[in-house]
Amino acid sequence: LYLIHAPHTRERIEQYSALEALRAEGRCRSIGVSNYGIHHLQELLAVCAVPPCVNQVRDLSVWCLHAIDASNFTGRVQPVHHSYAAP
Repeated sequence: LYLIHAPHTRERIEQYSALEALRAEGRCRSIGVSNYGIHHLQELLAVCAVPPCVNQVRDLSVWCLHAIDASNFTGRVQPVHHSYAAP
């Protein structure tokens, strides 16, 4: 699984296209994103050939509402919402 860590750059579509190329070449089996908000996912899903298999987000109380909104959105479409906690 290769992930784009965060959508903080304007080149996020080009970065994701590079992951799609790696997948097409057989260099990885799964591709996804991390810390993407709903608008980032909508932007990506509108242009990608292979939808991300996961949107991994850090489970912090600060991000709670954002994570719930993203989870509700991704519950209707791919990618799968995945949370993690860090010490």
